[in-house]
Amino acid sequence: MPLARLGVRRHHRAVLFRPGRHARPSLRRRRREGLPGCHRGRVRRCFDDPGPVRRRDRRPERRRRQATRPVQGRDRDHRGRGRLPRRRPPPSAPGKADRLVTTSLLGTTPRESVWTGPVVDADVHAQVPSASALFPYLAQQWIDWCTERNWRTPPGPGQHFPPNSPRTCRPEWRPDDGRVPASELALLQEHVLDPWRVDAAILNCYYGIDSIRQPDWVNAMASAVNDWLVHEWLAKDARLHGSLVLPVRDPEAMVREIHRLGDQPQIKQVLLPARSDLLWGRRIHLPVFRAAVEHDLVVGLHYGGTADGVPSTTGYPSYFIEEYAGEWQSFATQVTSMVVEGLLQELPDLRVSVIEGGFLWLPAWGWRMNKDWKGLRREVPWLSEPPMDVIRRHFRFSAVPAELGPPEAARHLQNALGWLRSDDLLMFATDYPRGHDDDVDRLLAGLPDPARPKLMAETARAWYRLP
Repeated sequence: MPLARLGVRRHHRAVLFRPGRHARPSLRRRRREGLPGCHRGRVRRCFDDPGPVRRRDRRPERRRRQATRPVQGRDRDHRGRGRLPRRRPPPSAPGKADRLVTTSLLGTTPRESVWTGPVVDADVHAQVPSASALFPYLAQQWIDWCTERNWRTPPGPGQHFPPNSPRTCRPEWRPDDGRVPASELALLQEHVLDPWRVDAAILNCYYGIDSIRQPDWVNAMASAVNDWLVHEWLAKDARLHGSLVLPVRDPEAMVREIHRLGDQPQIKQVLLPARSDLLWGRRIHLPVFRAAVEHDLVVGLHYGGTADGVPSTTGYPSYFIEEYAGEWQSFATQVTSMVVEGLLQELPDLRVSVIEGGFLWLPAWGWRMNKDWKGLRREVPWLSEPPMDVIRRHFRFSAVPAELGPPEAARHLQNALGWLRSDDLLMFATDYPRGHDDDVDRLLAGLPDPARPKLMAETARAWYRLP
């Protein structure tokens, strides 16, 4: 559009906006005194007229006094120019907001002050203490294989869970005698099951089987981990219900392992890592999901995994914080694949749990997917309903890490929870022994009253078909 139609002429000069400038006169005064900007009975905008005053300019004298304060060295930007120091919020008064009740560590806080109803924990972990713990469940060939190579553990878990990081294990739960955290049933009972008085818990063991490349060895190790889990954990505590570990690079072996143990009464889930060589929605994996549905098992999409390619869309991260903070993208990509590629239309009874992947990214994902589906659904005619509706029917999410943000953002948390438009999507989880500082009080406060018992027990109980 020509600038002349906007009232801009060559003789007009750009006027920089000065915060100290006073408010412009009223329209009546401008007409009476013949001030610029009044043209044919209406206000005319041009570059010589800076427009209406902004809210921040109503107290010009105070702003000028602030601008005269000396600028310290740390308050200079990278070009050396001075800038005002940022205002720090005043410290909050001590109270309930300062009492951190995490999703896992009760400490000295009574359980009744957090929740008085039943509790179902959707994610606790068992860690294999050493390779020798699996020897009773391995053939002699594979015992020799481990001992001759001095093999101790798969390399995968160390990449996702640095052994001495507080994210890997909360310091309060790390045994003083050097034992591997969460490697014994007594530790799980002492730290979570008894303090929380858990009715039932879903036991997961991410042993990094996916990082073993030898095809026969990885099949044997997956079976050994599952047998160890059944005999050393599930058989000794009726509150525990387990997840099967699968050799994820061999779909046929995955199906065999599901058929081998899928009918065990305490097996409720099969575990798949969020990172994989192929997206889980690809049709090559259809027999695996069909076997899970046949045995009425939930598919658990869990944090971790070792793919042959790069873990992101562009390359490898340099630091653990990059990998940890960006892992939700792997979950979102896998969820998108399952929703779009026809897996859930082929298996309408399939149930998927997203574990350790968070959930506050879901509203933005759902808005974008619903919008793009309206214009691109001709490519996927089998997807006959908005993707977010498919999510509400086929997916559930563990409520850890919750990533609730600062306490003063409670209103935004309530908005985000409302955007889910369902009270049945979230399941309480401690993620034992991982360290997450998520306040259960705040999460419960952000939910409506009917949704709170669903979060703590009812959703997981119905989803996993628990007694």
